[in-house]
Amino acid sequence: MDIQFFGATGQVTGLCYLVRVREHRILLECGLIQGRQEDEDRNREPFPFDASAIDAVVLSHAHIDHSGRLPLLMKQGFTGPIYTHQATRALCAIMLRDSGYLHAKDAEWTNRKRRRQGLPLLTPLYTLEDGEAVLGQFRGLAYGQRREILPDISIRLRNAGHILGAAIVELWLEEDGRVCKLVFSGDLGFVDAPVMPDPEVVDEADIVLLESTYGDRRHRGASRIGILGEEIRVNARIHTVGGLSAHADQPGLVAWYREFAGSPPVYLIHGEPEAQTALAEVIETETGRKPTIPSFGDRLDLRRLSG
Repeated sequence: MDIQFFGATGQVTGLCYLVRVREHRILLECGLIQGRQEDEDRNREPFPFDASAIDAVVLSHAHIDHSGRLPLLMKQGFTGPIYTHQATRALCAIMLRDSGYLHAKDAEWTNRKRRRQGLPLLTPLYTLEDGEAVLGQFRGLAYGQRREILPDISIRLRNAGHILGAAIVELWLEEDGRVCKLVFSGDLGFVDAPVMPDPEVVDEADIVLLESTYGDRRHRGASRIGILGEEIRVNARIHTVGGLSAHADQPGLVAWYREFAGSPPVYLIHGEPEAQTALAEVIETETGRKPTIPSFGDRLDLRRLSG
C-alpha cells in the first residue's frame, strides 16, 4: 500500500499520483504538463507506469493541468472508469474536446514550418475526437457520498470551493485489515468567495496531500512569450490581480490544514518551490508538523501510517 508522485513536484502543472493497494492501481489526477516548450514536450513521453494496468482514475476538478492527459492515458491503454464530481464531468466534456482541438491546430502550425525545413511532421498530442472518446469513461458523483470504487478502496468527494465541481478527495485504503485514510485537498478556494461556497472542513486523516498553489502569488516581468511555438520578444510586464484568484491564500491553506486532529503528516504538492518552502515554514511554526515536499518518483509507504 503506497503512493508514488509522478507530477507537479516542484512545479504547478502535470498532476499525477499513483496509489497502489495490493494488485489495484488508481491515479489521482492526470494533468497536462504546461509551461516552457521543453516542459510541454514531456507530454509526448510514455507514462512512467503501465497505463493499461490502471484500474481507475479519481479526478478532483476539470482544469487541464489536472485532467489534460486523460486522452493520452486512454490512448496508451487505460480502459477503466474516471470518478469525479458530476459537474466536473460536464466541464471536461467541453475542456477536453477544446484541448484536443488546440493540440491539432498546434500540430498544424508546427508542421507548416517543418515542411519548409524538410523535417518529419508531428502528429497531434491528441485530437478533439480523442478528448470526446475518453468522456465515455467518466462516472459522475455527488458530494458527500462515500463509494467503494474497487475492493478495499473507497472515496468521498467534498466541496473544495475552487471552481464548479471542484472536490477534496477522501480516500480509504485497506490492506490486511489495516486502513489508511488519505485526504487529497485538490485546489482549495478561498473563504467568503462571492459565488463559490467555502472549502469543506475535513477533520480526520492519516496523511494529507496539500496542493500548495495559493492565490497571492505575483508574476515576474517577462521579455519573451511563446506564440504558436515561437518565442516572441515583447516590451511588457505581466501582473496578477490577486483578488481574482480562485485559490485559497496561504493563511487559508494553513487554516484548512489546522482543522485536522493531531496534525497528520502533510505532503506539499502542486506549487512553485518558493511558495512551497514558505508554506512549509508557516505550517511547521503554527502546528509543529514539518511538511514534506516530495520529488518526482518518490514513493511513500502508507502501511506505516495506517491505523
